[in-house]
Amino acid sequence: MMDFMMKKGWMALLVSFALLAYCGNKEQKAVVEGSAPVARLTITKGDVKVVEGETVRTAAAGQVLTAGQLIRTGAEAMAEIFVKDQGIVRLSANTEFALKRVDAEGVELDQKSGKSTVFLKRLKQDSEFTINTPTSVAAVRGTSFMVDVKSKTESTFALYDGAIEVKNGKGQSVVLDGRGELSVTDKGDISKEAIRPLSKESLEHLKKMAVFQKTQIEEYNSFIDDLKETDAIKMTREEGDVNEQVANIKDRPSSQDNTGKASTTDENMIRRNTEKDPLKIQPQKTFK
Repeated sequence: MMDFMMKKGWMALLVSFALLAYCGNKEQKAVVEGSAPVARLTITKGDVKVVEGETVRTAAAGQVLTAGQLIRTGAEAMAEIFVKDQGIVRLSANTEFALKRVDAEGVELDQKSGKSTVFLKRLKQDSEFTINTPTSVAAVRGTSFMVDVKSKTESTFALYDGAIEVKNGKGQSVVLDGRGELSVTDKGDISKEAIRPLSKESLEHLKKMAVFQKTQIEEYNSFIDDLKETDAIKMTREEGDVNEQVANIKDRPSSQDNTGKASTTDENMIRRNTEKDPLKIQPQKTFK
């Protein structure tokens, strides 16, 4: 009888340990599954793949991404990644882009080829956002910019708003804190003097990428509302292009005797029309 009672006691103890282990594992699993996703594909267009190790899968809008995955866009394709508490990264066609690290301290990304356009929140002081290319590293603190990896030996950064610090393989660094472009090669030096004005191509690219549609993600929609008030988005409808029109009419030939007065009249008309409707550069309505 005593042996039976002892055996029964041991069985009860073993069952208790098993239940504790099960509950512990279940609780730990719930914590993992309940963790906020690091990033999500909010838009995919055309041939977009997610690569993890040797596994290649077709991407889908709404798909959750994790560190270590690579996103690859094909010809005439694009993808948008929404990183929680950070912002939006849009990938153009023929781009390879890897999520190297995404955690509470910040984000580290590897862009191996192609173009990415980044729209970020103003990051917290203790947060960091870094993009590595074959020739450089860009450290960001809340900004809008484009990264164009032209080859393994050359990358170009176009800053629309905010500031980024770009470092090359030699350890040289340049801070872009105003609109402009900087190219970095694997063997060349970089300096503040190498920064040049934004090209027409970079501005056209911004116009194409600065088209947003709201989703079912509340945080995403809130970010889009805030983004509309940033300098980068305002740049698609500001007077910079009015000045371009004015330059064109001043340069064109006129049959009137009083060319100066004619140009002034046209210039005033352009400026009045722009004040009424400042969207001289209209953002594209689709990605087609």
